[in-house]
Amino acid sequence: MIVRHPFERLISGYRDKILSGNRYYSKLSRTVAKTYQGLASSVKNREWKWPKAGRPSGAKVIATFPQFVQFLLDETSKGNKLDEHWIPMSTFCTPCLVPFDVFAKVETLQEDGNYIIFSSGIKDIIKPKMINRARDGPTKEVASRFLCQLTKEQMEGLIQMYKMDLELFQYDVSKYQECVRESDKTNLTSLGA
Repeated sequence: MIVRHPFERLISGYRDKILSGNRYYSKLSRTVAKTYQGLASSVKNREWKWPKAGRPSGAKVIATFPQFVQFLLDETSKGNKLDEHWIPMSTFCTPCLVPFDVFAKVETLQEDGNYIIFSSGIKDIIKPKMINRARDGPTKEVASRFLCQLTKEQMEGLIQMYKMDLELFQYDVSKYQECVRESDKTNLTSLGA
């Protein structure tokens, strides 16, 4: 089973499905942006430069990352099912129910992949190849730019949402907790949070 830091996986899903203007997710993005429009002003004064490949030309409305995170937190608190791209892996793959021999991590995939290939005795059959599809840099490198837009409450909500993944796969969140901002009570209150 291959796992990834839950926050980086979330950001990757947001970048690929929401920020890119993915046609299938565009309705969700517009709905989230409209429902959580009060959160947009809470990041207005934060310096944020969209990546070169960021906002697609012709895109009308794209949910901001804080809006998207608030949507996920609200959906989780209502008990609604999340999309496979941002659902916690512990829920999606039931790693506790399947006796996996190896948990490989995206962050160490080259080494983990080599271990799997050599320990399985298939080194003459499979030659690993690394591919990074991100156009504006690996998610790990831009993660802080996204996570620093969140409020302390949103960060705490994400930690709770991904608690099992963080513990099960031994991921640390301290580097991401350092940059979150204090909440804007006005905007959160206007959303019913």
